[in-house]
Amino acid sequence: MVAEYGKGDWRSWLSVGKTAAYYVGMMSASPKLQPVFANQDFWPEVVKRHPEFFERIGRLQEAVRNIVNPAYEALDGNQRLQMNLLILVATGTAEVVTLVGNGMGHGAMKIVRGIIENAINAEYIRRFPEQGEKYLEWRWVEFHKLYAYMNESSPDLLKQIPPEKMAADEAEYQRVKDMFRYKVQNAAGTERTVKQDSWCRDNLFQRAEKTNTAQSYKTVMPVANQILHGTISGWMREIDEESGRVEFPPTHKWGGEALIATHVALLQAVETVALALNAKANPAIEILIEDFRAIWGDVPIPEIGAAEASV
Repeated sequence: MVAEYGKGDWRSWLSVGKTAAYYVGMMSASPKLQPVFANQDFWPEVVKRHPEFFERIGRLQEAVRNIVNPAYEALDGNQRLQMNLLILVATGTAEVVTLVGNGMGHGAMKIVRGIIENAINAEYIRRFPEQGEKYLEWRWVEFHKLYAYMNESSPDLLKQIPPEKMAADEAEYQRVKDMFRYKVQNAAGTERTVKQDSWCRDNLFQRAEKTNTAQSYKTVMPVANQILHGTISGWMREIDEESGRVEFPPTHKWGGEALIATHVALLQAVETVALALNAKANPAIEILIEDFRAIWGDVPIPEIGAAEASV
């Protein structure tokens, strides 16, 4: 019996097969080729396979709502940013559950990659608040790169962008570009300027190390990256040993892994943003951790609030 938690806006999390899952690749056997949007015979198997997850995940959904729904006063830029990152992690979790419920864990693992990155970034910005501005301002560098790429590859398409918008975006780029450049010493004792490849000089693994989330990164990201980028190692994991062919959905493959990784990231993001907003998670973090342990046992959970709790 699926718990009653999570009704309302998030009800689809607990009724994966009852809603129109985003599955447009398969068509029915009807001569009219009517589209099929869900593997409705499969999702009950997923619920049976992970009963504790579906019984308990509603409390974590409730905690998300209780953090993002109140009308906060005078939030600073970082707090608004972290709240939006939490919403992205929660939305990604709903997408993962939908895909796993329809037997497409392979696709769910692609989404897990972004979920984990958003959760790590939220905690990194909480611990290093000065990085929040760089995270936001990096968008002007991305616009600059996009326009340069379009100028080389699609100049006609570039002409469709209003000149005043391009000029405004370029002005913003000129304003922020030095935020993403730094000096390094050459062997000869001279200096050279290096342009950053992303908003942060710490790469994602380094950000994970600095936020006590490296275990999640090391466990999930290598495989998720291979699946996302379609490397030979990534797609060969999908081959069925008997047929020698990539296993076609619906399948339970990667479903459990995707749910665990997503659950860890959302639990982490809830704690991060609660701390960032000086709010208390409701239900409490301790209850949410108990739920996690009841579902997944001894899977490691990042100790986000450990430093604050010891003060």
